[in-house]
Amino acid sequence: MAKLSTCNRCGGFVPLSASRCPNCNRRSLARRLLNLAGGGAVAMTLMACYGMAPHMREPPKPQPCGPTGDRDGDGSCTPADCNDNDPKVGPTANDPKGDGVDQNCDGVDGVASAASEAKPAEAPTQTIAQ
Repeated sequence: MAKLSTCNRCGGFVPLSASRCPNCNRRSLARRLLNLAGGGAVAMTLMACYGMAPHMREPPKPQPCGPTGDRDGDGSCTPADCNDNDPKVGPTANDPKGDGVDQNCDGVDGVASAASEAKPAEAPTQTIAQ
């Protein structure tokens, strides 16, 4: 003997295995509740496995260096960081002389001195007394 439920719209009998009422073609309340519960269970399972949906997460923090970011993580942004692929190179890095690498991005190997950055002095002029 087949088990029947009653359609909440037309009052007709609906087999439990049917998804719609054969009299009015409306989905049965039991089937709608089952679909709702099943959908919720699927959503909970997916969130447990993969985490929350991206739009529900905390927004990413803005990069201090803008959209390009600080690729080497040394805290300096380009153009001040002359090599953003090496964390040992940046404007605050130690730059030993003679290794052939400009670590502090000042344009010379080693620390640039004030004398080397200054323009060469003009030759002194001599005055001849008469």
